[in-house]
Amino acid sequence: MQVMEEVGIDISDQYPKGLREYMGRVHFGFVIMVCARAERECPRVFPGMGHKVTWLFDDPRSAEVPKEEQLEKFRQV
Repeated sequence: MQVMEEVGIDISDQYPKGLREYMGRVHFGFVIMVCARAERECPRVFPGMGHKVTWLFDDPRSAEVPKEEQLEKFRQV
């Protein structure tokens, strides 16, 4: 949230949502995978999906990233 606030975007009301909340209710013109775990574990086909794009980012919270560097990693992403 801090990094998004830095660029003027308020995401304080946002929260993670499962796919079931959208399946059958929303047309997905694009599905963009941004993490390797999602690429491995999420369904390959979505009803009504137009295009699937994979644009992987390193996880800013991964064990390999020291705590003091995580905020900068979020800014890079």
